[in-house]
Amino acid sequence: MSLTLFSTLVGLILWGAPSQSPAQGSAGDLIIERALDPYLTHERYRDQAERVELSAERGEVWILESLERGDLDRKVCDGARWLIQGRLKRSRGAREAFVKLPALRELSLIFYKAKTKVDPNLEGRYVQTRSAVSTARFTLSRERAIGLNPERAIKMLEGAQCFARAQELLDDLWVSPKVMEEREALSAIEARLAPTKPKAGARSGSPKP
Repeated sequence: MSLTLFSTLVGLILWGAPSQSPAQGSAGDLIIERALDPYLTHERYRDQAERVELSAERGEVWILESLERGDLDRKVCDGARWLIQGRLKRSRGAREAFVKLPALRELSLIFYKAKTKVDPNLEGRYVQTRSAVSTARFTLSRERAIGLNPERAIKMLEGAQCFARAQELLDDLWVSPKVMEEREALSAIEARLAPTKPKAGARSGSPKP
């Protein structure tokens, strides 16, 4: 057999062989996304950092959600629910992802905020860079996800004790200390800017003649 013919045969064999990394990785990402349904919009309309990542034994789901304002307890409980049961009624939740991905050992849902920064470059021009800063992380291990009763867990995540229940149900629940500091600072500013209410019994306006 000539060297040219041998090279041609090898090329045909390799060309017909299945691809290893991008296809398999994207398939795993899709399984996680379908299990949790974390995004309410089409991929083309999402923030550029919203994504599902699967590497070796760990999966991550990134959702744009700033925690500086609004009801912190509600947002944290939403994160726990979206991980355990999924975001939509049709969702199957984390257990489904673990069942369909036997190598997956840990799954995290991560809230983040987008941070932009403008710096001059070597040419004297200003360049804007954008980064995703984590605000909260919710994590379930395979063992805990398989052992959880999703319906019972969701009922536990209702009411005033929701935050504490979320900490009990998950393997890890982390909220950025920086977020807590910024919430306190914003609350202090809003309190100073809020109009002061007149004391009970006090008259407003000028006295009548």
